[in-house]
Amino acid sequence: IERVSGLRAYYHENNPLTAYVNGDVVTVEESQQELIHALCDQNVIIWDDIDNSGDAGTALDILCDFVNRGYWFTHE
Repeated sequence: IERVSGLRAYYHENNPLTAYVNGDVVTVEESQQELIHALCDQNVIIWDDIDNSGDAGTALDILCDFVNRGYWFTHE
């Protein structure tokens, strides 16, 4: 999936489990730290990023929420 152009997504330097996505505070479990960092650092997320998160089910829930909010989108 791809991040919408202009979307601001950052994780907190001192609290890596907290991210700020378009002004919303997102807190994740430790198992999702790699995913939230990938979402903030990369414009495109691939299956390996989801699979490497440790808990693909939770990762998909997070991504589904972001897609529904219009933050990320899929290519058809």
